[in-house]
Amino acid sequence: MDRKQMIKKRLALEEETFLSYSKRIASYLEEMPAFKNAKRIGFYMSYRHEVDTLHVIEKYILEKEIYVPKCVGDELDFQRIYTMDDLKEGAFHILEPSTNEHMDVKDLDVIVVPLLMFDANHNRIGYGRGFYDRCLKKTDALTIGLAFDFQEVENTHPHSLDVPLSYIITQKGVF
Repeated sequence: MDRKQMIKKRLALEEETFLSYSKRIASYLEEMPAFKNAKRIGFYMSYRHEVDTLHVIEKYILEKEIYVPKCVGDELDFQRIYTMDDLKEGAFHILEPSTNEHMDVKDLDVIVVPLLMFDANHNRIGYGRGFYDRCLKKTDALTIGLAFDFQEVENTHPHSLDVPLSYIITQKGVF
């Protein structure tokens, strides 16, 4: 399956199913000791039926330091947000921070990562531009990918630039 086919499959999820699966995935994330104990968390901003992160961000924005990426050239710059009003549409029509309060990825405790496909070895396929792979190479933070179970493929055929994730969470559990 290629990227376009997987995006189509994800977009074809009925809204009720999408919301139900996203809620279940969020509950698994929230139960993880690493997430509970994390002070500084980097979150992707969900877009086009990626597992929803907006509700989790809203829920924890007052009790944890929440950082979201802004595309700067070929890099992701994680910046702190204090309210959902600190977000505006940015590159690729994805919400980005408008705060300019930069955090080095090395200093994040956990990074919640988007993915299009994953395999049993925690390798991920993203959207093909390498933003997250470049970013994850620079940190020892715990990395958690959020996906629906149908996004699992037999082999992602990783190459030297790919960075495997610490955990992947689907509606069926934590892997």
